[in-house]
Amino acid sequence: MRQSIAQIYLHCVWAVSNRRPLLVDAIEREVYRCIQDETTKLGCDLLAIGGMPDHVHLVVKLPTRLSVAELMKQVKGVSSRFIHDQLAGYEALYWQEGYGVFSVTPNHVAKVKAYVQRQKEHHSGNDLHAAWEEIDEEYTPK
Repeated sequence: MRQSIAQIYLHCVWAVSNRRPLLVDAIEREVYRCIQDETTKLGCDLLAIGGMPDHVHLVVKLPTRLSVAELMKQVKGVSSRFIHDQLAGYEALYWQEGYGVFSVTPNHVAKVKAYVQRQKEHHSGNDLHAAWEEIDEEYTPK
């Protein structure tokens, strides 16, 4: 075998600092597009993106040459710079320092994608997956 082959699927979650609901509809699409562009530049397959005004969910297929830490550093850093440089009036929007990352088996990718794509629906119906939503800095898994 001459090349590396991997099926590394990740569900990434991060929040706006202090869970402030600043990622509003007016800028959500532009911020998500920025995140999509950066994941593509990093060689990831973006499978789903969604969230709420206080947090973002991302499902990607990770290439073998990219670490989780580098993915998150780049996606959060580039999108933060984009918000502060390109979106006047939203300079108070900062990402929290941490993030959550969950591995996803190939046969569960469709279910996780659907969860991420229907974030607003899940939140309005309080139909949430607790571990995927509790990403505050003081969170420790049970």
